[in-house]
Amino acid sequence: MSTHTDLASSHSADAVLRDFSAGMIDDLTAMRLLHVEHGEDLFLLMAQAGLPMPRLDPRTTQAMADSLKRLLS
Repeated sequence: MSTHTDLASSHSADAVLRDFSAGMIDDLTAMRLLHVEHGEDLFLLMAQAGLPMPRLDPRTTQAMADSLKRLLS
């Protein structure tokens, strides 16, 4: 049987994985919050949760687009 603490921890872990999947936090932050030491373990948790692989955060995406524009001009 799950305790209240187990449910809260599970909910928090789910939120961290969803935020990582949505690109709202990076992999190192997600790993720290989930107490995971290896990236492979983080991606295994993502797969087990049925979440898509993460998207880049908007700032990183924009920086990449700006770099590409400079290369093409």
